[in-house]
Amino acid sequence: MAETARRRRIPATHWLGATALLGLVMLLYMPALTGGFLFDDFINLQSLGEYGGVHDFERLGLYLTGGIADPTGRPIALLSFLLDARDWPADPTSFKRTNLLIHLLNTLLLLRLLQALGVRTGLPLTHSFRAALLGTGLWAIHPLWVSTTMYVVQRHAMLPATFVLLALLLWEAAWRRLEANRIPSAWALGLFGVWVATACALLSKANGALTPLLVALVWLIVYRPRAALLSEAAHTHARRLSIWALLTPAAAVLLALLAQIPEAIDSAANHRSWPLWQRALSQPRALADYLLLLLAPRVGTGGVYADDFVVSTGLLSPWTTLPSIILIGAVAALGVWSRQRAPVLSVTILFFLTGHLVESSWLALEPYFEHRNYLPAILLFWPLAVWLVEPRVETIRRPRILLLIFLPVIWATLTWARATVWGDPEALTQSMAQYAPLSARAQGERAMQLARAGRHHAALTVLDEATARHPADANLALPRLASACAIARHDPKLLAATQEALAHMTSWTVMHFHWFERAISSPAPDCPFLQPTALASLLFAARRNTRILRNPGWLQDTGTLQGLLMLRQSMPEQASAKFNRSLELQPNPDTALRQAAMLGGAGFPELGLKHLQHYRECCWGRDRPARGMPRVHQWLKWRPDGYYEREFAHLTALLHQAVGQANEQTRLSGDINAL
Repeated sequence: MAETARRRRIPATHWLGATALLGLVMLLYMPALTGGFLFDDFINLQSLGEYGGVHDFERLGLYLTGGIADPTGRPIALLSFLLDARDWPADPTSFKRTNLLIHLLNTLLLLRLLQALGVRTGLPLTHSFRAALLGTGLWAIHPLWVSTTMYVVQRHAMLPATFVLLALLLWEAAWRRLEANRIPSAWALGLFGVWVATACALLSKANGALTPLLVALVWLIVYRPRAALLSEAAHTHARRLSIWALLTPAAAVLLALLAQIPEAIDSAANHRSWPLWQRALSQPRALADYLLLLLAPRVGTGGVYADDFVVSTGLLSPWTTLPSIILIGAVAALGVWSRQRAPVLSVTILFFLTGHLVESSWLALEPYFEHRNYLPAILLFWPLAVWLVEPRVETIRRPRILLLIFLPVIWATLTWARATVWGDPEALTQSMAQYAPLSARAQGERAMQLARAGRHHAALTVLDEATARHPADANLALPRLASACAIARHDPKLLAATQEALAHMTSWTVMHFHWFERAISSPAPDCPFLQPTALASLLFAARRNTRILRNPGWLQDTGTLQGLLMLRQSMPEQASAKFNRSLELQPNPDTALRQAAMLGGAGFPELGLKHLQHYRECCWGRDRPARGMPRVHQWLKWRPDGYYEREFAHLTALLHQAVGQANEQTRLSGDINAL
């Protein structure tokens, strides 16, 4: 008991060390708080204003269940955004400030965890704290996390780390109670505490499902060898608690991941440019590059853009594939081999690899993103810190001192420099384009930045070079047409190249839809590329794409755009028929409302009313997602007197009003002609 009490008393130097670390992290990130939103921020955060803002319980329910990522919808991550805004558009500063606070919280939790684990592995209290402070500091100030912490939407990646850390600390608290023979509270913390933390992590992002697996790994390597020190009764409860709190849910997670393989194969075939086996073959290369970035961070990277990562098509294509497989296999073998000889090293290695099981295994996700390391790397620098602050090792003392001084200084300098760039949106776009010259997304964003500044020649030069490397990328081809129009470069080859890109692109996105919608609704009279005939040829090329033909949702989008184009060409009856056919492909009330509004906005409210009636007759209530949070979301919208009933009633009233006004104008015109 005296030893336990001694452990719980935290010396003032420990508080000072923790405070200094938090202050340093805050100082390094301050320049980045002036940055803006980018890339996926807009797609994910615009739901804050989708229902007129989140200002009552009904809109809160619709917002929290309306997540577009993962079957869970990530409602806890969505809930956290309400700390910063309840409508859209919004000021990015508050979002970035909250992200930084979450990073600081994770830093504090990690410091406490590493100190506890150090004591569990036999380190003296002072050595344990120093190693924890250094290991946490190296993680917290690592320059790689600037692109996670200051990229607002990656709060999705940060919150699972928060709940995993909480789960590990709850397990530590449960184990302390087992040591004190306080069995009921040990079960409460170990079972319900870990389960609740797992649920919160999972509802933040899908990789949060790994929580029981990660805690089980730490238990197996760090805690289980010390179970013999427990009393007989506590030892029995420890075994049972580990089975129900950790091993059973961990096994369920692994089985669920394996069950996703058929769906992942189908998803890759229909939505990706590579089959699933090529992605799986590429992941050792991704992991090897992650380790290189973490252990030897570079001055600059592509940041949020990673589409330049080349997928492996064979063991030697690219040639680094096989060496990466051997390297990651050897690292995994080292982690298993050292679990008794060097538990600190073992738990670090296996935690890192296990933390990548969801996003770097066989799911049909994009193959590479820096932010995926935020959670797996939380223990990564702990073994190095334990060695650097080891007081009893006199050998190679000078290299250890140099590393102890220069590693934090170098990493802090890189983080400050990167944070400064992230605080300037224009400099950030230039930097990402510079460090990711093969990334179509980075080059496209740079071109749009130049176009917004009126530098259309420079924008077109960037797009020409990027399109030469990515001829089937419609995200480059479509803006290229717009930039060519801006400088009156009416080369027919540009139109033909765009048609080819649309015919062979691997995925249709909301960005493509909005580009066509703007081009059709706001025509450029002096540009032949944006005339109805050219736009019709582009949509026809897209509808020849075999991937679009296999996807009812994408086919519906292109059909809606064709109908909108027919309205622009004064072909209302044909447009109405096209809307009806595209609606039936994948019955959707939102699509019906949008198409009816298009008909009404073009001056044909009677056709808009007929379209709504057609939806009620053919498809009303048929839009029911099969599983997950989308099903809950649709249930909320379909409730009696709920969102859909009100929206249909409101639009119907507006269309009837428009019909009445049109009839009144016709009557007045007739009276005037009679006079």
